[in-house]
Amino acid sequence: MVTAVLFEAEQKFNEPDCSDCDRIEDYIKDEGLVAECHGCCSRSQVTSGSKFRSGVLEVCKHRLREFPHVETFVRERSESYPNIKVKYYFGAPPRLNLKSGSSSESIRIDHWKTEHIEEYLKDKLLPAT
Repeated sequence: MVTAVLFEAEQKFNEPDCSDCDRIEDYIKDEGLVAECHGCCSRSQVTSGSKFRSGVLEVCKHRLREFPHVETFVRERSESYPNIKVKYYFGAPPRLNLKSGSSSESIRIDHWKTEHIEEYLKDKLLPAT
């Protein structure tokens, strides 16, 4: 599994997805490598300070059990976020797509904990009107 995660991250080295860094951290306890990975992804994937009006959480309904924290968010907490819609796409990994006008942001949340999803949404979403 570790080899697969490293290979996947290596393939996207120029713009690693932050969820790849989280996966590496789960298997490799090298703080320097993980910090370097998060340093890259935060510059390329996360636009700090941006606030979005709405979003879509995409996930495969049949694979939801593979991601227990995402499943908990979808089943128990997603209703607390009226400007987030859950859409099911066959085979899709869990991904948050946030948008506001012409700006948008997309990030995979495969191995995020439920509280991290909520913290991210509180930080990135404008209050529902």
